[in-house]
Amino acid sequence: MKKKSILIFSILLLCQICEANYSEKDTLNVLAINGLNIRLANTGSSKKVGHIKYGEAVIIVNTFNFEYKDIIENRSGNWVEINYKGKIGFVFDGYLSKLPVPSPSEKRENPYVRLHDYINTNFQIVREPILIIEPWFDFDGKDGESFEVSIWTNNLKMKETGGYEWFEYKLYFEERRFAEILSLFEVFISTEKDYQTNYYKALKNYNPSENSPKNRESSEIKILDFTLTDGIKSKTIIFSGGG
Repeated sequence: MKKKSILIFSILLLCQICEANYSEKDTLNVLAINGLNIRLANTGSSKKVGHIKYGEAVIIVNTFNFEYKDIIENRSGNWVEINYKGKIGFVFDGYLSKLPVPSPSEKRENPYVRLHDYINTNFQIVREPILIIEPWFDFDGKDGESFEVSIWTNNLKMKETGGYEWFEYKLYFEERRFAEILSLFEVFISTEKDYQTNYYKALKNYNPSENSPKNRESSEIKILDFTLTDGIKSKTIIFSGGG
């Protein structure tokens, strides 16, 4: 029984370490499209003492060992102390990230196009893509499958799979918190009402508090032709298209 308890504790500790992907003195970007409030204390009901605009950077002053956990707008995170242009206060880290800040857009633009442009602008391939073709045929003799895997900077992997009249574009964000992926995706759909309606409905039904180390690999949010997956090792954004 003692060994089992130690094992369970180790798994839980490992997951906490995976989620804590930054530390004190790190600089993080604000990915909240409407900006982020600075609070006097480590709670959402505390007095507002400032506001940080989208895309601005903050310096982490104190993480308090990530003890001040919270769930805001169905995303898990922690309250941490930050320095923003000399102002000290608390913010919810569910909207903070080391990821590059996407350029905001005021015009209607397909989220897939924005995501594709974001990757090609802010990341670079560090290993040449590997292309694998697996031919197989249906009664029309027109089907088959191929996939290409590439490794990019900032712990990003990409897998592009395609067949006859269909394709799937899958991004694996290594060493990221799922809250970062949610914030990133919200930027890409910021001008698309159909995606926003579908996304916030799906997010409302998503409960991160129910995710245990056993079932987190299958935790996902479906938004029309996108799927966001909260895996143990990777957080993924999947886009599927074709007919």
